[in-house]
Amino acid sequence: MLTRLQVIVLFSLFFMLSWSSSLELDIPFKQLRVPAIQDTTPAVYDGIEQVVAYKNWLFSGSKPTGYAGFNSLHTLNVRTIICVDGTSPNLKIPELYGMKTIHIPLKYELPSEQQIIDLATAVLIGKNRGNTYIHCHHGRHRSAVAATAALLALQLSTSKELELRMQVSETSKMYSGLWAILLTTTVVNPELCRINEPSLTSNVIPEGIVEQMTEMEFAYDNVIKLQKNNWKPIEHHPDLSPASEVGAIVESLRILQKSKLDKNYPLDFYEKLTRSLLSAVALENSLVTTKIQIDSINLQLNALERTCIACHAVYRR
Repeated sequence: MLTRLQVIVLFSLFFMLSWSSSLELDIPFKQLRVPAIQDTTPAVYDGIEQVVAYKNWLFSGSKPTGYAGFNSLHTLNVRTIICVDGTSPNLKIPELYGMKTIHIPLKYELPSEQQIIDLATAVLIGKNRGNTYIHCHHGRHRSAVAATAALLALQLSTSKELELRMQVSETSKMYSGLWAILLTTTVVNPELCRINEPSLTSNVIPEGIVEQMTEMEFAYDNVIKLQKNNWKPIEHHPDLSPASEVGAIVESLRILQKSKLDKNYPLDFYEKLTRSLLSAVALENSLVTTKIQIDSINLQLNALERTCIACHAVYRR
């Protein structure tokens, strides 16, 4: 039989464990204002930014940060998360909140027909579960296009309505391939979505280091073509956009840096990757501005090239 002291100790331990669990999940005690399709500016909550409603049940925004981000989503009644970032999504925290995660990586270009079908499928899954949150990294470009692609394919919104929502998301016009989604004529039958549903997964494993390097080299070649044309569209290559091509380099560097796809490389390799990533992000940010400063852009491209050369000198095989 337990003594009085043992009962007190056990009760205290039980209380501490219960309190710790509630603290870790940061269960909310206040309601958040849910984004509305009438909003003209993105909403900001703890751990998430650039939150824009494309429907009253479908939001686009940035990658959730830590427990705070997923706690905000939970409070907004989000039950399905669609990640369109190239890096693997966090699966452990949303699972604690009972959220379903679907991963459909997109590049900085017009989604393919299969990707549009996948996005439409994922959005229908989410619609039946509660609110749905689509995110890329910053929540301005690919997540906005993903929401637009799905709603157009399912004929749940018009191009004009979605153009206005993309403007609220601050999707840069410099990503011409992404804005081309408004001209798509792909319509997806809900029955096709039902058939396609089993093909969706919570985590698409990134391609290996060789494939990522190949992607970057291809994008870099296009960047050099655009630089030689003073960063203006090329007549025989109207599909090339400076921001999109540099965005592709950023995405591959981010995947390599975050995923550490090859364990044979030392820490120094990934530190060099981080320096290249920072240079590429700075270049991309300059390219999405309304007025490009050519001299500054060229200097930033040179800085990126130097970080790549420093890495290649040691690790290129």
